[in-house]
Amino acid sequence: MTHERLQAALLIAVTTLMPGPAVASDLFPGFAAPAAAMDPGDCQDAADLDAKEACYARLPAAMIEECESLRLFACAPYRNMHIARQAHEAAIEALAHASRRTRATGSDPSYADTLVDRLRDAERAWEAWRDAECALEPLLDGMSRNEAVDLAEACRAEKTRARAALVRARATGMEDAER
Repeated sequence: MTHERLQAALLIAVTTLMPGPAVASDLFPGFAAPAAAMDPGDCQDAADLDAKEACYARLPAAMIEECESLRLFACAPYRNMHIARQAHEAAIEALAHASRRTRATGSDPSYADTLVDRLRDAERAWEAWRDAECALEPLLDGMSRNEAVDLAEACRAEKTRARAALVRARATGMEDAER
């Protein structure tokens, strides 16, 4: 049991047994009640996959580790995917910015816009491939359907990190070529 959960359990026990109202900070100086959204179980019930990933990304690292110790791949892949998605989106923006800065000059100023449009098309197609491939991988490995969802998320995070690195390298290459 984590320190925060122990404090919360003690608070409930003391306030239940004590006559009259009690305030957590009066009973335990420095105590801050954990936020309701700071429970991994709440993240499982998120409205959609993006919300689930964002929920896990807000959890403290210790809580993710505890969750993973109970069931491998239950929490960390969702947090990791949220982080990987942010890196991927930043890499796409860096490449779009580099293309506008380096390719917008010259005889065809709309060239950079066309490049960015094709980049966005390619990324949407890649994401569809990634999701289909990652949904298939755990089943090919003989995992149960219950495990497949979490393993697919781990796969998505891994492939997204790799894709972000590729897109960043393209942006760097484009900038280096212009120097």
